Amino acid sequence: MAESKFLALDCGNTRIKATLLSGGAPERLVFNYDDIESLAKLAGSEDVGDVAMSAVGRVDVRLVETLRQAAGDRFLLLTPRMEMPIGIQYDNPAALGLDRKVACVAGAKLYPGERLLIIDAGTALTKDVVGQDGDFLGGSISPGLRMRFESLHAGTHLLPDVSPDGEEEIRNLGRSTRGSLLAGAAGGLLDEVEAAIRREGRCGATRVLFCGGDGEWVMNHLDGEELGGMKLEYHPDLIAIGLREIYRHHEENL
Repeated sequence: MAESKFLALDCGNTRIKATLLSGGAPERLVFNYDDIESLAKLAGSEDVGDVAMSAVGRVDVRLVETLRQAAGDRFLLLTPRMEMPIGIQYDNPAALGLDRKVACVAGAKLYPGERLLIIDAGTALTKDVVGQDGDFLGGSISPGLRMRFESLHAGTHLLPDVSPDGEEEIRNLGRSTRGSLLAGAAGGLLDEVEAAIRREGRCGATRVLFCGGDGEWVMNHLDGEELGGMKLEYHPDLIAIGLREIYRHHEENL
């Protein structure tokens, strides 16, 4: 009999990212919020075992109840006050975003004993640090790549709505409006990330993990050797791995 798959549901601001983890390569699917029946069918399928879900915003009650009916006691919904398998050094641990907690749980699992910088480049850009003991030490939040361009377009009369091309060079000095926007918005984000990596390198960090929709783009515009030989890695399934670890933690402590 084939090993059952773990279903991780990452409910973002606009879509639901579903990842199936098993012994092989992860399977990734994307659902809209109005496609509840398809999600329920996936959660209740024979080859899916345990299911865990986290949401960055307000939880869709209908979605949760539908998934509970489909998966039964195999379903775990993460909540802000839920116990984590790592220590959380935050003034109010319940106020720390679930996505940040989950990514740090995954990092601590993947690289125990290392100080890590975890960069989630999505709607927002978060930069969080996991200590050598596996604890969350703190982090920062700033506008993500697309939010920077959108805010410049929405907040001015003349600046166009720009999206960076994956292969486009980001110059320090723009020679057109588009080039100047890329230099300021995209180049500024890269400068911010580089500064964080250098700072954490001086504090003993050895590895940077990237995730989020723009995580690979950010990583590909950096040079680990120029950043003190820091190891740069893109992990598109970081949230899914963290959800599985949290599920296992609660399963073991029932």
